[in-house]
Amino acid sequence: MLGTTVVESLRAVGRDLQGFDTSGVGVKRAPKVEGAVELVMQPPRVKAGDPYSVMVFLKNEGKKSIEVDEMKVSMIVDGKWTTRPLPPKVKQIAPKQRVLLEELPGVWRDAVSDWAVEAVVTSKSQDVYRNRLTWK
Repeated sequence: MLGTTVVESLRAVGRDLQGFDTSGVGVKRAPKVEGAVELVMQPPRVKAGDPYSVMVFLKNEGKKSIEVDEMKVSMIVDGKWTTRPLPPKVKQIAPKQRVLLEELPGVWRDAVSDWAVEAVVTSKSQDVYRNRLTWK
């Protein structure tokens, strides 16, 4: 089951918003470029011993290019997290384009009860795109 992409900006936000009471409110800056991480598993159904591949795509939904700075991928198997940085295959995504950043091959293990992969892509303008693919 594919989650929804969460997009946020790491750039600082001024806390003094004229005319608004911001006490107790989390203020976040909108991303410079809208986008979505898409995770595609092939084949869609697996059993123990089957090879599989998870493809990590970034779709640029904005009007400016996305300059990819870094990407981290986490595998979560039965509650155990393994996170590693991966160099993306593409560093610049043109507006309205969808590109393959990485392909993650694997072999499905026996007796897995809970499995997920999460990709986090950070742009040079400090926009963060995050999504998770879950299998149960």
